Amino acid sequence: MDTIIIFYLIVFFFSSIVYVSKTDFTFYSYGIEKPLYLKYFLIWISTLCITYSLFITNNIINKYVLPILLFLNVGILLFISIKNDDFSNKLHYISLIGIIYLLITFSNDKFKTINGKLINIDKKWIYIYIPILLSWFVTSSYITLQSKLICIALILYPLLYPIEEYFIHRLFSLVGVYLILNYNE
Repeated sequence: MDTIIIFYLIVFFFSSIVYVSKTDFTFYSYGIEKPLYLKYFLIWISTLCITYSLFITNNIINKYVLPILLFLNVGILLFISIKNDDFSNKLHYISLIGIIYLLITFSNDKFKTINGKLINIDKKWIYIYIPILLSWFVTSSYITLQSKLICIALILYPLLYPIEEYFIHRLFSLVGVYLILNYNE
């Protein structure tokens, strides 16, 4: 097993402890009042499923659950924008159109996994996803400059690995940053 995967598993374990201890698991917490909690929950569930997929082949998770979670993680960005953004940056509308484009062109068949790695990969979709996601974070009016820089790094970091592993590294880096930012709160 790769050393990086062992490191990711340790980070995910501690991040899960912090996440569970700091989260109020009532419907109100995840409702319309706090869409970011729903995003964190989707990321955590996605990371849990991809962790399971790294070790055990499960056709339901590989063919359906992980692609649906990816779709939902992209789709929730529209909800977050509507609830949190004041749309003072008119360029943000372009990134929202990009998010809608990603959702329309998303195909479950192109995001099936085996051992967490994408098979029958839609590289074009991923290479379009990256600049659209970058533009969404950069143009969001409620995200601080420091958070924007962290988000940019988290989008680009997985490109250091084979594109088939992009979402493995993206998810584990997201939960790692969640751990760092929430450990002492």
